[in-house]
Amino acid sequence: MKDNYWSEDKFKHFYLNLAITNILYSETKFNLKLDDKKVILISCGIPISLSISKEIVDKKRKNNFSIKDLIWDIKGILCGLYINTLL
Repeated sequence: MKDNYWSEDKFKHFYLNLAITNILYSETKFNLKLDDKKVILISCGIPISLSISKEIVDKKRKNNFSIKDLIWDIKGILCGLYINTLL
């Protein structure tokens, strides 16, 4: 299976990580009222940990660890962080 950089799957990776980052940022900042450093660490750390874990599972199950998936995951996380720090 070819791992296209501009496939529908990559946009799913982007938007899922964008959503997770947004939810974690909002919950930790506004509901838990954590300081900014902890908010950023949690809202970035959890999605990237999940993304890397998913690729490790893909490697074991399908022999397919995709750096391109991780790139789109990171783009989604950074976009979410950027949007939230503008508010």
